[in-house]
This record gives sequence, structure tokens and C-alpha cells, in this order.
Amino acid sequence: MEQENITEKLIAFIDGRLSETEKVEIREWLDNDPNLYAEYQQIQQLLRQMEQPLPEVPSGKMTQRFESWLEARDSKPKTRTLSGIHLYRIAASVLVLILAGGAWWMVQSSLDQKHELARLQLELKQTKQLMLDQLKDDQSASQRMLGVYATNTLSAADDEIIEALAFAMESDGSSNVRLAALEALSRFYHEPNVKQLLIKSLTHQKDPVIQIALIQFLVQMKEKSILADLERLTRQNNPVKAVKDEAYKGIFKLT
Repeated sequence: MEQENITEKLIAFIDGRLSETEKVEIREWLDNDPNLYAEYQQIQQLLRQMEQPLPEVPSGKMTQRFESWLEARDSKPKTRTLSGIHLYRIAASVLVLILAGGAWWMVQSSLDQKHELARLQLELKQTKQLMLDQLKDDQSASQRMLGVYATNTLSAADDEIIEALAFAMESDGSSNVRLAALEALSRFYHEPNVKQLLIKSLTHQKDPVIQIALIQFLVQMKEKSILADLERLTRQNNPVKAVKDEAYKGIFKLT
């Protein structure tokens, strides 16, 4: 059973529109999947509410009080009082119809929104899995690069995506992939775990290209906590000159 059809299947199951084979299949799903059973209960409750008659609007007591008030207030011929009551009842009936239509529209809209949300969640899950598969493709650097670039479409990244990008930045065999992973991680710098990850990477990073890119980015972010690491880079015996020069510039800008 495809994910996007689950809600429709549950509704059909509740309505008794499934074959016996399908009913057995749905019961097995409900017995083995607590999340699916919770969704089944929600749909069942919603359908039960839809079947309940709407309360009389206005209530019978309110109608009776209003009619008594009309009779007491109006001393003119009774035909006019009856006419007023008749118009009132027509208006009340129209109001009931309006409210019933509105309630039906709200329930239908809620179901449509739930179906759309389920579809979007499925698409998001599939997109994330595709990204992870590409990032972990050992055979193709171009596929790993596509996986890194795909993360640019995300407004936020979960721990699994961050971990995959960090691994690519530190360990990928392609310097282009490592640099792209660093650029992707920099988009999530506002996340505390990403910030600490990038600062820590500077302390042990061996790739001069990544070292320079890290220094430039962290200095741009005014990250003064890296000053000790920058000073250490300037004192190393055999640093790449470009890295050492970038460290000096970083110290100058941060102090």
C-alpha cells in the first residue's frame, strides 16, 4: 500500500467499502503500527463528528422567549405578529443551512489539508534520502557534489544531514566536494552544533584550501574564539605560506 493512499484506505475501511481481503490487510496494519492506529482513531472521530446533527440554531428556548417577547411587545393585530415570527423562522432556517454548509466545508478542508501534508512529508522524506544516498556515493564525486548542492534547497537541516556534510568536509577524497560541504555547512552557522563543528575543524584541518576557507568564513563571522588557533598556525614550522598569510590577516581583523 502506497503511503499517499493510506488515509483514503482508512476512510474506506471505516465506511465498510473494502473487500474482505483488504479489511484483513488493514487490520494487520493497525495491529502492528501504533502511528497508523492513532491516525485511524483521529479519522474515525472526525467522521463520527461529521455524522452528528448540528445543534438547533437558535435553541428552542431562545425561540420561545423571542416569540413571547414579540407577542408582549406588539399589541397590533395578531396577523402582523405571526408574520414577524414567520420571517424569524425563515431567517433561522437560512442560518442553520449556512452553518451546516460552513461546518461541512471546514471538515472537508481539514481532510484536504491533512492529505496534502501527508504528501509533502513523504516528498520531503524521499528528497532527504536521495541527498544522503548521493553524499555517501563512494563511486562518484560528481554524485556526492550533487548531494551537497541539493542541501542548498533546505531552510533547515537535521542532525543526519549535518553529520553527512561534516563527514564530507573532513574526509571526502575530492577537495571540491570538501569545499562545497564547508560552504553548505556555513549556511547553518546559526545552529550551535554547526558553529562548534566548524571551529573545531580549524584545529585539526590539514587541507590548505579548507583551512583558508574556514579562516575567511570564521573571521567574517567575527568569531574571536579562533584567535589562539590562528596564532598557532602562524608559529608552525612548515605551514603553507598562503595559510599562514590568511591567519595573520585574520588576527589583524579580529583584534
